[in-house]
Amino acid sequence: MSIPSRLPVATVTRTATLLIGGAVFVGTLDLIYACGYWRLLHGVPPARIIQVIASGVLGRHSFDEGGISVLLGLVLQYAISFVMVWAYYMVSGWMPALIRRGIWIYGVLYGLWLYVAMNDIVVPLSAAMKGSTVPSWVVGSILESALLIGPLIAWIARRARVGPPGREMQQPA
Repeated sequence: MSIPSRLPVATVTRTATLLIGGAVFVGTLDLIYACGYWRLLHGVPPARIIQVIASGVLGRHSFDEGGISVLLGLVLQYAISFVMVWAYYMVSGWMPALIRRGIWIYGVLYGLWLYVAMNDIVVPLSAAMKGSTVPSWVVGSILESALLIGPLIAWIARRARVGPPGREMQQPA
């Protein structure tokens, strides 16, 4: 005997696809920003930036591990992006205002929270070195988090919860 699901399989599949695809998109945009900034303004190759991400686990040894640490950095980048998207999606189930109205307002606030959480909680608790304090990097990162990453995550969560405009999905009872 099977237990009835609260949501149809198609809805669960669509939601998972949106959350995973959204995390890949968000993570890729973040990498493009970071790699582009450091390459264009400071000549740092993209692989080195990705090794910085891996240094959260490997510490300074990340820079001695070559391609393995680049691969680890990519896995970590997309895992962190997924957690960011998934967390907003989950909280929006308890606080529907996060997706019903004010995506820009809540998205900007979430982006600012993500910046603070990553730079003041996650990085200091990891094996990574202290983050850069180059003023243009700090300001650019805050703006990227607040105006791109946060609102995009809010939009992804909205699409996953309510579906495309004009076609609201059935919500569980």
